[in-house]
Amino acid sequence: MAETAADVLARRLAEYPERAITFFKLGMEAAARLPEAARARVLDAVVSNLKKGVRRIEGSTLQPITALSARESEQIASAYSLIIGLLSVTDATPADFLEAGKSLFFTQQQEPSLRIIVESVWARRSELTTAIESTQLAGEVLPSLYSLETTIDVRLRVVSGEVKTHVPVLLLHIDTDAPHNELWLQLSRGEVEQIIERLTNCLKEMEVAETAFITKS
Repeated sequence: MAETAADVLARRLAEYPERAITFFKLGMEAAARLPEAARARVLDAVVSNLKKGVRRIEGSTLQPITALSARESEQIASAYSLIIGLLSVTDATPADFLEAGKSLFFTQQQEPSLRIIVESVWARRSELTTAIESTQLAGEVLPSLYSLETTIDVRLRVVSGEVKTHVPVLLLHIDTDAPHNELWLQLSRGEVEQIIERLTNCLKEMEVAETAFITKS
């Protein structure tokens, strides 16, 4: 007997480790506390980033909308990503998702708020599927960016008990979606400015490429 959409959904949920389930549950709980207008803006932000090819939404991106901590905002982003991913790659309906998820992610009291979220995602399913397909195409073959973390360090040179000079340094950590493919490095201000200039030029060239393709098609 062929699997039903609900069966596929249940099987996919069963593949998630307990740690991930706990993280998604916290995200569902936080999302359920948001005002309805904020939930709509969160979905708009997630969809907008997906269309740009961003696979993982940082909590800081949603903080201005959620007015919560970066951690809670990241949990909310993960919860939305889960809902979007499962409803986009399966034929499951909002009712299927709510039935499968109520014992894992949310309580009966939270279900009305989660129902609104799930149904709002379902209403944009076609748009989201197209965005996900484009993002997956862009991420094929090579490792893709998963996260980028930065912090500023100040280096001091002390001579005879006195600070003779100091310089700010950017500490950068880049993680990818491939195992054991991470990069740590430090950059001077001049190197940061040079990278920004190059990336700005790259962005302009990508915009030209997108416009040219749309014009020809």
